[in-house]
Amino acid sequence: MVKELYGDIISNTVDEINSIFPEGAENKKYIAVQFKSNYEKTGYENFAKELDEIARNTGCTIVFFAAGTAPTHDSFDIYKQVASYMTEPNFVYKSERVFNVVATIAGSEAVLGTSLHVRIMALIFHKPRVTWYTAKKHSNFINTWDAPDMRTCGTVPTTLALLNKYMGPTPEVTQEQTKEYYELIVKNYMESVAVWANLLNESNQRLPSDH
Repeated sequence: MVKELYGDIISNTVDEINSIFPEGAENKKYIAVQFKSNYEKTGYENFAKELDEIARNTGCTIVFFAAGTAPTHDSFDIYKQVASYMTEPNFVYKSERVFNVVATIAGSEAVLGTSLHVRIMALIFHKPRVTWYTAKKHSNFINTWDAPDMRTCGTVPTTLALLNKYMGPTPEVTQEQTKEYYELIVKNYMESVAVWANLLNESNQRLPSDH
């Protein structure tokens, strides 16, 4: 319900993120990239080359953002190191404010990352998404709640091939099925809230009055 409850705040914050691009920039399309500090094992230079290829082929700037910077989580310093090896447009969006993080996802053309919460936000905002992780909690969520045509995790080297299916003027996989599944998730959630609200209301009515 993030989108429904906080849509205005997120929309205004997307405008703030777009203002970071150079003044007069015609292309403000970007791919949002997040990863845990201990994720990339092949070396930052190789990682940067893969992201450069993604940027060139999609015509998007790479925007690094953090889902959280607690120990063993994301690191702005590591983002800067990877970015330093890149030749294509990129920048590190150094904000940990929750609405800025969500807006970074909402305003993107696609979302790449290791975080399950990032995956969930990408689903909510109907964004092409590639998760670089196959932990049980990731696969459980994806196989239970995500749209069947988006139930794919990947690695950095396989990401471009996946994005080529999800992006472009005539993508092989659109976000239509994602929209249908999201509407179903919201419907199930609201029905569950109504059931629990009724149960709590009935329980309160049975409590003895305090006189």
